[in-house]
Amino acid sequence: MADVTLIVGDIRIPVVKAVLSMASPVFQEMFKNEVKEKTATEIPLPGKDADSFITFLRCFYPNQKEPITAKSALSTLPLACEYQVSWLADVCENRILEEIRKSEKSTTTCKKICEYLKYAEIFNRSRLVNLSVDVLSEYSLNERDEALIMHNISENNKWNITRLACRKLELFQTDTKQLMAKLSQEKTFNKAIANIFSAYGCRSSSYDNSITWEHTYINNELTPVRWQLDAKRMAHEFGVRFDTTLIFDKRKCTIPEIFNCEEYKVLPYAIKMQLERELLNG
Repeated sequence: MADVTLIVGDIRIPVVKAVLSMASPVFQEMFKNEVKEKTATEIPLPGKDADSFITFLRCFYPNQKEPITAKSALSTLPLACEYQVSWLADVCENRILEEIRKSEKSTTTCKKICEYLKYAEIFNRSRLVNLSVDVLSEYSLNERDEALIMHNISENNKWNITRLACRKLELFQTDTKQLMAKLSQEKTFNKAIANIFSAYGCRSSSYDNSITWEHTYINNELTPVRWQLDAKRMAHEFGVRFDTTLIFDKRKCTIPEIFNCEEYKVLPYAIKMQLERELLNG
């Protein structure tokens, strides 16, 4: 039986103190300390949106649990952080991350990613910050500037986005110069590509009347993961078919080490997502 009523806007929500206390340290303090809420039968919660608060309660209330959607995650995350329901804040962050990862860039606006980034800044969601920065680095400068100003993104993250965008552009320019230099020597695109990729320990094979590149061994050793990542980047830039499997010795290189190396951080976002699915689900 309900033993207290929360008043949110014009809505009265009967609840059980024990349920709220188990879910939230904030509610627990509210009901156990010698404050007026301890004995009150009605507690007003000003400044809260009733629909969002009901959705928040249903995330942990027995027999009324509802899954978090991409839309509800944005309204639930602030409440989860305010009431210190840490597991729910993590669920909201994961749901937003999933939404970003599954969305095509063409259907997700720069402004929407900036909105996610602003939430991440306010509520200290580091994984969401990192992913948003990565995605935003690949939008045009004009799109980025307008969205960053609109959502009042921090100077630190503006700098991180710009730095990553510049680094990706530098690599693209370097790769293009390398290709142009090889083209001047080899005269044909396929020969130029063969010259470049063989230097990264890759070999070609014919498949469906096209050339597919894949990793190989050098002196009976696997080609270094850093080389493989560089080759994947260039294959993406040049529109070359490439074997998607990343080959590495797990005794010498861990997945977290791959994710943290510089060659991985500067990969195009699409290639990162492909590798993430491959490495985490493989």
